[in-house]
Amino acid sequence: MSEEKGLVRRITEAATSAGGALKGAVDLAKEVNALQVDYNVKSKTIDLLDKLIDARTGQFALTELLNEAKQRIVELESLLEKKQDWDSEKMNYEMYHPITNTVVYVLKPTDDPEFKPHYLCTTCYESGMKSILQYHTSNAAYKILKCHKCSAEYKFPRNIEVSGKTPAPLQPAR
Repeated sequence: MSEEKGLVRRITEAATSAGGALKGAVDLAKEVNALQVDYNVKSKTIDLLDKLIDARTGQFALTELLNEAKQRIVELESLLEKKQDWDSEKMNYEMYHPITNTVVYVLKPTDDPEFKPHYLCTTCYESGMKSILQYHTSNAAYKILKCHKCSAEYKFPRNIEVSGKTPAPLQPAR
């Protein structure tokens, strides 16, 4: 990204330099116009001033477009950085089936006490968001965990606990 920032800096410097050159040319044409010369030279000097002012106006428009492009580049770089961060964060999770037909993501086992086991909503996970499932309700057989971003609900066995490094995997039916 530093290469792109270098490119933006060079474009900005070139636009600024062109603006300075145009301003200098306009000032010089005004000085020529102020001299005591014949009518034809004054007429051509005025034409030159008009063209230089048109060029200066065009340069201002280009500078405005450059500023918009720089802002868009910054936005895109930010989006790219967030995507790269999410892609690396995704590597810390794996699919988990607490019961048949229920899929969530769970933090992979780790010895780092900073990372507590938790479940992520699959819908949000696939959309590039990290949404930790929260207890919602329960009945005799299941606990219901809910995603508070998209309102998805997931059934878990009532006896499941998130106290260890990772929840026990689903046992095959007998």
